[in-house]
Amino acid sequence: MARVPFVTPELVPAGHLEDYEAIIARRGGGPIKSGPTSVMINSPRMTVLATALNDYLVTDTVLSKRIQELAILIAARACS
Repeated sequence: MARVPFVTPELVPAGHLEDYEAIIARRGGGPIKSGPTSVMINSPRMTVLATALNDYLVTDTVLSKRIQELAILIAARACS
């Protein structure tokens, strides 16, 4: 069982409902119950910003896919 309850639209403050709905739509429309997004969704605005950063790093980079993969492997090794 999760220590933090799953976020539902009823638990989201009114000012963050638009961000929450954008995240849910991007993830296929269902509840998010696993993965890092299930934790980040507790702060919908932060999740939107983190997703934008991720998209930028993955799709808008000038680095080749080969260099991107090398960077991922180096980071994974440093974290293990």
